[in-house]
Amino acid sequence: MRLVSEVQRIAPEKIGLRRDLSHYGFDSISFTEFAIHLNRCDGLSLMPTLFFELADLESLAGHLLVNHRDALRAKHP
Repeated sequence: MRLVSEVQRIAPEKIGLRRDLSHYGFDSISFTEFAIHLNRCDGLSLMPTLFFELADLESLAGHLLVNHRDALRAKHP
C-alpha cells in the first residue's frame, strides 16, 4: 500500500486491498513506474502488463508470494 500511496499520491488509509487499481488512477504509465519501483526495491523482474491481469493489491500480493517468494525473502528477511 505504501508504494501505491507514493506512486499515485494517495493517503494509505484510502487504499483498499480489493479495490481495482484503476480506481486509484493507474494507467500504463503509472503501472510502468510501479513495476520499476517493485523491481528495483525487491529485486524482481515484473512487467507492467502484469497489473492489468492482477487488478487489485490482494491479487498482486498473492502472485508475488507464490511466484517471487525467494526474491522477496532475500530482500526482506
